[in-house]
Amino acid sequence: MNKIRICLLFFVTIPITLYSYSSEFLEEKNQTTKIRTYYPRHLNELRRAVPPRTIRYVDASNYNIYGKLIVQGVLFTYRDPNAKKVFWVSNTDGYKPHPMRRNHKGVWLFIYEPPFLSGEQPQRNIEYKFLVDGMFETDPTNSLKKDDGVGGFLSVYQLQEQDFIPATGVQVSRNKKVESRDVLIRIYAPDAKTAAVAGTFNSWNWDYDYMKKTKEGYFILHKRLLPGTYYYKYRIDGEWKIQTFLSGMGKHGKAVPIPQYTLKHHPVFGTVIELVVR
Repeated sequence: MNKIRICLLFFVTIPITLYSYSSEFLEEKNQTTKIRTYYPRHLNELRRAVPPRTIRYVDASNYNIYGKLIVQGVLFTYRDPNAKKVFWVSNTDGYKPHPMRRNHKGVWLFIYEPPFLSGEQPQRNIEYKFLVDGMFETDPTNSLKKDDGVGGFLSVYQLQEQDFIPATGVQVSRNKKVESRDVLIRIYAPDAKTAAVAGTFNSWNWDYDYMKKTKEGYFILHKRLLPGTYYYKYRIDGEWKIQTFLSGMGKHGKAVPIPQYTLKHHPVFGTVIELVVR
C-alpha cells in the first residue's frame, strides 16, 4: 500500500511545474502560437468544439496509448451530445478511423501526434473528416476545406513547425548487449534563467531534459545514451539556441571532452548539433 501512495503523490505533484491553463483558454477565439499545457479536468470541462490547435496534454493514461506521460499534439474536437460514436479519419494513415473520446459536456476529443521524421520533409496538410454515427461530417470550427473528389469536402489543417516538436527525430533502438554511455552536455549561459535540451534522444520534447545551472554560469545535463548518432538543440529561456560547447561521454560514469562537433540542417528545427556516441 505504501508504494501505491507514493506513485499517486508523484503524479499529483508533476503538474505544478508545467504551468497549466484552464479550459477557458481553449475556448478563446483569438489563439496565440504559444503551446499550453492541459490536464484531463480541462478537456473534460470543454463546453464547445474549438478549431484545431497544438497543446500539451498530461495524463497518466497516456502511457497506455503513447508510452509517455506528456503528449504534444494537435487537438481535434467535435460537439454532438447525442452522437453514440464519433471517429476522426484523415489522410495521415489512409483514412483509418480513430475513435474520439466524449467528455461530459458532449464534446468529442482526439489528439493527433505528428509522426517521427527521419530527414525528409513532413506532410504539412492534414485532410480530415469526422465519422459521426456512420455519416461523414466536416469540421464546423475550421473554415479551410477542399473538394474530396466525390461530391463532398474535407477539412484541412496546416501543420506548423511547433506541431512537430514532440514527435520528430530518429529513434535509437535498445539493445541489452550494447553498453550505454554517460553523456555530459553543457552550455555557458550565465544570464539565463532556464535551459533545456531537445533532440532525437527525447523526441524533441525539452520538457524531459531541463538542465541544471551551476554557480559558474553553466547549464549541464547528464544522459545515458546508446551508441549512435543524435541531433539536438538548446532551449534557453524559451528560445532556440546553438552553442557548440564541449559535450562528453565515457564509460562507467567518466565524462570525456569532445572538442569537435558538426552542425547539420534539420527540415523542421533548422541548424542542429550532431552528436556521435561511439
